[in-house]
Amino acid sequence: MSNIVVISTSSFGEYDTSPLGMLREEGFEVVLNPYRRKVKPDELTRLAKDAVGLIAGTEPITEEVLLLMNNLKVISRCGTGVDNVDINAAERFGIKVFNTPDATTLAVAELTVSLILNLLRKVNIMDAAIRNGKWEKLMGNLLSGKKVGIIGFGKIGQKVAELLRPFNCDIQYYDIRTEDLRSEFGKVELRELLKESDIISIHVSSKEQIIGKEEFRSVKK
Repeated sequence: MSNIVVISTSSFGEYDTSPLGMLREEGFEVVLNPYRRKVKPDELTRLAKDAVGLIAGTEPITEEVLLLMNNLKVISRCGTGVDNVDINAAERFGIKVFNTPDATTLAVAELTVSLILNLLRKVNIMDAAIRNGKWEKLMGNLLSGKKVGIIGFGKIGQKVAELLRPFNCDIQYYDIRTEDLRSEFGKVELRELLKESDIISIHVSSKEQIIGKEEFRSVKK
């Protein structure tokens, strides 16, 4: 029986090699992504055709891909969403699919806050101008006092709200779940969030069609 585990996400083990050591200590042969980027379907099937395990990124894992992985027993997604995996096909083939919902929560939330600050203070614009020998005095905006609307209030959305709290933001959220999330932040309808928010941060599956032409027309001007 094969003992190969393929790791298709390109940065796995780059800064902390202990997960690789754990796999090898358990007798697995670890195959890393040699492309240093998101793999294409044909590349993935070549890498994992004999694998029993796949530690996956966001590359599409379709029924056609799974058909060529005869030994595959388990897929573990590095992240929350599994919408890139054909779950129905995996179930038919007896392949278990797992995710790691807590692994990237803080990293994504911190990056979200940094991007908000970047947009408000025009950091990237000023950086590019200076590197091109230009000095433009651009006026930024404060984050403090802004109304922030968070669409999707799962683990990442809640962590973003938590990180924004010290900035004295007025935070509201929209989530398709109807149950009480027991949050200190106010839940509103989507249209109200779009109409009132100065900043909108979206944290939902890419398959959820939430923002379209009508929604863009509703946003605060």
